[in-house]
Amino acid sequence: MGKESTAFVIGNGTSRLKFNLEKLKKLGTTYGCNAIYRDFIPDKLFAVDTCMVKEFWTHNLVEKTEIFIPVGKFKSCDNYSQGMHPLEGKERLGPGCGFTALNNAILDGNKTIYMIGFDLFDPNEKPYQYFNNVYANSLNYKGDRDSPPSNERFIPVLCRWLHDNPEVNFIRAYPIETGFIPDEWLSQNNIKHISNIELAEELNVLVQEDTYTR
Repeated sequence: MGKESTAFVIGNGTSRLKFNLEKLKKLGTTYGCNAIYRDFIPDKLFAVDTCMVKEFWTHNLVEKTEIFIPVGKFKSCDNYSQGMHPLEGKERLGPGCGFTALNNAILDGNKTIYMIGFDLFDPNEKPYQYFNNVYANSLNYKGDRDSPPSNERFIPVLCRWLHDNPEVNFIRAYPIETGFIPDEWLSQNNIKHISNIELAEELNVLVQEDTYTR
């Protein structure tokens, strides 16, 4: 694995709790989203909501990592965004924070990109349609029984990026509990789908217990 061209884009779906994130830093560049900093400081941290920008400022995160936010979007955050990097033009593309981070991992020229914690729900499994997020029920997040974002926000976007970046190899960890992979992603040639447990074992970063604090 070439560390200089390998990225780990880490969303906050609960499947990512099986990964020792600190160990991933030795394998490539880590891109994280929103409240992930409460447990792990990635190499690059992204936010697309004003509440998270203010939370970053409160915890002085600009002294700990690089922070990226959409330029001009947060007029109410001018007093909080000093030292944060503005995302402009194509860098701003992405439905939600995870896909904004993923887009920037592509634009940074990484040739192998791991997608961890990108947990979509299976529309055929009604009990699974809840807000699947490590930080559900905590500050600035919805409750775990709230509705999740629609898959339609994400599925076509990744299809387009896969098509437009055939030289990039994507590896997505899906939740072993559901095994859900959108049909549209299965037909793409440059993405591999592997369960979160199998991938964590393959990378030698598996944690046996879900140990984290919020």
